[in-house]
Amino acid sequence: MVQIKAWIRTHPWQAAGRALWVLFNMAWGAAAAGFAAWGPLMAGPAVIALLALLGAALQGLPWAWQQLAAIRGRADAARRWRRSLIGVQLAIVLGVGAFVIVQLYQLGALPSLPQGRTAEFERLWGAVDRTYVYFDLKGIDWKAVRAQYQQRVEAAESEEAYFAVLADMMYELHDAHSELTSPMLSGCCYGLAREIEDQAVVTVAGPQAQQAGMVQGSLILAVDGRPLEEALLAPKPQRTAASTPWEQRYLRYRYLLTLPEDGTLEVTFETPGGERRSATLIPVASPAAAPATPSTAPLVTGQRLPSGIGVIEIPTLSARDGHDLVAEFDAALDGLIDAPGLILDMRGNGGGSSRLGDAMAGRLLDAPYTYGVERYRVRTVLRAWRAWSLYRVRPRRRAYDGPVVVLIDNGVASSAEMMLVSLVDSGRAQTVGRRTAGASGNPVFFRLSEGEARFSTGAFYRNDGTPIEGTGIVPDVPVAWTIEAYRAGEDPDMAAAEQAILAMLGR
Repeated sequence: MVQIKAWIRTHPWQAAGRALWVLFNMAWGAAAAGFAAWGPLMAGPAVIALLALLGAALQGLPWAWQQLAAIRGRADAARRWRRSLIGVQLAIVLGVGAFVIVQLYQLGALPSLPQGRTAEFERLWGAVDRTYVYFDLKGIDWKAVRAQYQQRVEAAESEEAYFAVLADMMYELHDAHSELTSPMLSGCCYGLAREIEDQAVVTVAGPQAQQAGMVQGSLILAVDGRPLEEALLAPKPQRTAASTPWEQRYLRYRYLLTLPEDGTLEVTFETPGGERRSATLIPVASPAAAPATPSTAPLVTGQRLPSGIGVIEIPTLSARDGHDLVAEFDAALDGLIDAPGLILDMRGNGGGSSRLGDAMAGRLLDAPYTYGVERYRVRTVLRAWRAWSLYRVRPRRRAYDGPVVVLIDNGVASSAEMMLVSLVDSGRAQTVGRRTAGASGNPVFFRLSEGEARFSTGAFYRNDGTPIEGTGIVPDVPVAWTIEAYRAGEDPDMAAAEQAILAMLGR
């Protein structure tokens, strides 16, 4: 010990360097062991801490012995230990790295090798076969799908036909989170529509549609000579990947005025004034435009109804450039914190990040609440090799304590449905509107030679074991719209939500 102290006094910088090297290895060992405990072993905090300490010791003590041997002048022993330790560490890093790379390639997170269409098809099919979580729930025979589409891949005469085959194969999953996007499969949209009283009512009319006389509130009667119900069934798989029949119907209405870029659309419609018209919509090349400046207007906004009840519109949980959605929600809620009741308008919210939804819900709960679990078929590096993950809302800042009602419809999906579950199952909110999409999958993205595919790898279950996928959330107060009310600018959902809150307040 005296020898070591003397060496440290005469070589302070070398001593500091050797000590830092030992500390670095202790930290590396603690981090690796802690990650292994949290991820593959799925241990609790106490076990994670214990294994982290053990990892620090196992990684740090051999290096400490090696450094002490060098200080004491045992150069040969120090060199042997250094070579052995470096060799072991390098073997571990290379082994884990190779395993990670192979798994990432199998999952499609790495680019395809130039092996041709058949190899790419097999790799995509295999990735879905290994990790897709809803085969049993949906009764899908994926091996039969492979036999069917392998022949079509081999027969494809062009790149466009090949990617169309892959898109059709992904469509066999009947899953909103499982589809293919490719430049080969783009299309034009001339407007949007929704179903009201079994009619297709135009909600957004694009410039070309407006030039033909189509406006908001017009009724689409026929498309390409097909009456409405036939037109709804026209194949647009890249636009209508859905997990439930009601979500698919919602999307087919929404994208009724969509067609491939090289096609045309013959539309027969009726204006709000009762005039029947026909028009041919054609693809129009858009002129080159200057780079768009991100809008600074908030996406999540708040307002007060004449009754004093607050309304916060949450159109998305997807991160957008220039927008901090949680900060926007906080600002809206802070301005309404004294409102006697609160309405969250989540209609059409297709989801995005559950992290954002959990943060927003954290302003409405006064205690932590675990609202579900996500299970995986196989352990993958993308999920930290875990078999399942819990979802929990944690309160933050000042919580709103008044009654809450959420407006929902068939367009509410994915992470938006998970946020809704946290509020509904905790007893914090009631719902008004129409059944949600029933689509939950936490997909991974598979890189193709052109474009990418995605497919569900996480099956989310509520605390009672009910899945969101294929089920959705049924509203406490169902609301049916009328064309007359829509054209008059009325909002039956909002009116029903306001009445529900007033009833809770005893007014």
